Amino acid sequence: MRALAYMSCASTKLSAVKLSEILRSSERFNRIAGVTGVMLFDGLRFFQYLEGPLDGLNGVMGRVRNATSHEALEILLSQDIGQRLIPYWSMQIFTENQIDLQALKTANWGPLLATPSLGEKNDGMDRLLAIVRRRLDAA
Repeated sequence: MRALAYMSCASTKLSAVKLSEILRSSERFNRIAGVTGVMLFDGLRFFQYLEGPLDGLNGVMGRVRNATSHEALEILLSQDIGQRLIPYWSMQIFTENQIDLQALKTANWGPLLATPSLGEKNDGMDRLLAIVRRRLDAA
């Protein structure tokens, strides 16, 4: 099992319809590939966290790299994990604010399960899980 997180910039302004198309297409492909994940979008930037078998992630990332909806892809995390940390969706898109996405971009993403120094809860996975928990609690 492997985890991967990246950020990228939208190449054009994306409508709600286009985001819905991205979600449906990703959801279908990820389900077949055995990949789960979540995408956050602030209107300008994407953050995506994915987890699954290496071959499934490679297939998903091939599609991600070829997508015309975004550019300037920056890998934040690529690491083996023992179990899924976000098993809820084959893909889900949430609109988030720019502050949360910037915090995810600048967070400590490695090693994934390490405790940040001084006991601060400021690493990338803690921030992402807090966002996901908020969304699950609101549902």
